[in-house]
Amino acid sequence: MSERNYGIDFLRLILMFMICTLHVLTQGGIMDAAKETDIAYRYAIYSFFYVVSYCGVDGFALISGYAASDKNRKYTIIIDMWFQAFFYSFILTVILTIMGFNDGYGMKEFIKAAMPVSFNVFWYFTAYFALFFAMPVLNKYLFSIDILTAKKSLVITVILFSFVGLIADAFKTNWGGGTLGIIILYCIGVLAKRINLFQNMKAGLLVCMWLLSILISWGVLVTTDITRLVRNNSPTIILSAFIMVVLFSRIKLSARIIEIIKICSPLVFGIYLFQLNQVVWNHFLYSSFSFVVGYNLVFGILYILGFALVIFILGLSVDFIRSRLFKLFRISYISEKIVILFSKILSYMHYS
Repeated sequence: MSERNYGIDFLRLILMFMICTLHVLTQGGIMDAAKETDIAYRYAIYSFFYVVSYCGVDGFALISGYAASDKNRKYTIIIDMWFQAFFYSFILTVILTIMGFNDGYGMKEFIKAAMPVSFNVFWYFTAYFALFFAMPVLNKYLFSIDILTAKKSLVITVILFSFVGLIADAFKTNWGGGTLGIIILYCIGVLAKRINLFQNMKAGLLVCMWLLSILISWGVLVTTDITRLVRNNSPTIILSAFIMVVLFSRIKLSARIIEIIKICSPLVFGIYLFQLNQVVWNHFLYSSFSFVVGYNLVFGILYILGFALVIFILGLSVDFIRSRLFKLFRISYISEKIVILFSKILSYMHYS
């Protein structure tokens, strides 16, 4: 068995902080407010943080492929994740409603909240849910082909998904932000790892490539207002995300830092779900930070990073409590029983 790469786990924490920053800028209303201000450079600077943070989602999808193996994963993993999504979609919404923070929800909305995958409450989880069950089929090809075929497959995939995507979303991937897009990013991660893409490059060169990809996306955005290079299927966004994966996979961490990562890393997904909870997203985050544009640039940047950190810590804390509750109610045991039940049903269907 290969040793766990805690540099990748550390990257997961960094990527989630980037996603928190992205949500502060977008859902928090800062980008819209900055665009309307008379001070042009303010929008340009905030746009830089927006572009840097945008590769967070791509990073998670690429990590899923980069860290994958040809061994089948336990189905209890996805059941546990569904219960986690249910907690944030339904239970947390009920709690916040009782506390008086949600007065616009009716029975229809609560029914949707109780079925987070069916009603796409958390789009990334819905996409990953489909990817999880597609992995065994995908891996049969991805891990069986020779290196030359892997190289060809990677080039073709990137051209069709990313470079053709600059023209139009011809293959209906929702610009890389839907189920098909996440599946393709997973495949890119697997193929890139198999051919050891960028593995022999020096860190300094990789950092320069990362910065160049960011500057290209940022430059096009602020000078032309064209957003094609700031999407999940953008070649520069994918490149910046993958370079981060390679760089962090090389990091050597102290034993103390690893112990902290071991505690925090399993809670990262909960930070995302916390932010996307319907009440948190629409009541607490929506246009809540637009006032930041009224401050000078230094304070504005500090506010953005500070609010992102607060969201990160709050999400981490809530998911820590959720994890304790799940242990108390033995949710993992319930997941195992559900998997056993479905296995028996499928076995019965096979022999009937």
